[in-house]
Amino acid sequence: MSWWWPASLSLAVAACDTQPVVDGNTSGKPTKSTASLPTGTTSTPSARAIGAVPTTSPSWGASPESMLEVPAGSFSMGCVIGRDDECNRDERPRHEVDLDTFFIDRTEVTVDAYRKCHDAGRCSIVGLRSQTDIGGLQVECNWGKKERENHPINCIDWAQASAYCAWAGKRLPSEAEWEKSARGTDQRVYPWGNARPSKETVPDLRTVSRARPSGSGPNTTWPVGSFPAGSSPYGAVDMLGNVWEWTADWFDQAAYTAAVRRNPKGPPTGTARAMRGDINAATMRITRRSKLAPDARLGLLGFRCARSTP
Repeated sequence: MSWWWPASLSLAVAACDTQPVVDGNTSGKPTKSTASLPTGTTSTPSARAIGAVPTTSPSWGASPESMLEVPAGSFSMGCVIGRDDECNRDERPRHEVDLDTFFIDRTEVTVDAYRKCHDAGRCSIVGLRSQTDIGGLQVECNWGKKERENHPINCIDWAQASAYCAWAGKRLPSEAEWEKSARGTDQRVYPWGNARPSKETVPDLRTVSRARPSGSGPNTTWPVGSFPAGSSPYGAVDMLGNVWEWTADWFDQAAYTAAVRRNPKGPPTGTARAMRGDINAATMRITRRSKLAPDARLGLLGFRCARSTP
């Protein structure tokens, strides 16, 4: 049985440069490697979970999601030839990055968590029921919908995501922090390893019409954490699938050619923010990057927060 996936959904978020590039190939044409694709995982970095954010602590806010510790150290950032031969130019070259210890949310921020921030008077709900039309299929906004409290908050712009993280005593992750949280240190292609995506590891976008065959309906997200088999080495779920995620960084297509090797934060200014976490099973991989204007909002875009160590 083939895995259902709405092919036209991939049109909704265009990759920053869809031309594959591989080591030693300057023609811009894809080159297939003869190396086999490993199907297993080789190592699981240590990680320590910290409990749910205490609702009584004003410095932390009222987020119900736990956070995971990502230990200090280096990892390989960018596309790995031999394991992934469909690298885009902005994913190259692969380079070593050294990060301090940080914490990452186990899940994407939910509707319920965002509602608590709004109730505290710190988060705006302006625009959460609408989204930017960039073509392709759209995913329904979760705000105000019944039984969506444990779904990712989507249709949210960058400033709203950043404001939520600040209220919760956190911040948006850098691209490097997001990638290490999803990848660990063994250069895997996907959070769960190197095996291709499956129904067990990432969600497809549910459609109302599947439950109501005679009718049609919008694409919808899944509740966060519905696919634990797709967890990263540190235990973060939904790093691929469900929604793309905002990061803190301004997007720079050539960032990896002159990358800062320690705690990179992206360029100081820009016109688009970087987002990570592809939702299309046909193209997804940890290293894939994309961008969007910070005031844009999409049903297929949410976020999670990070936190530096004290």
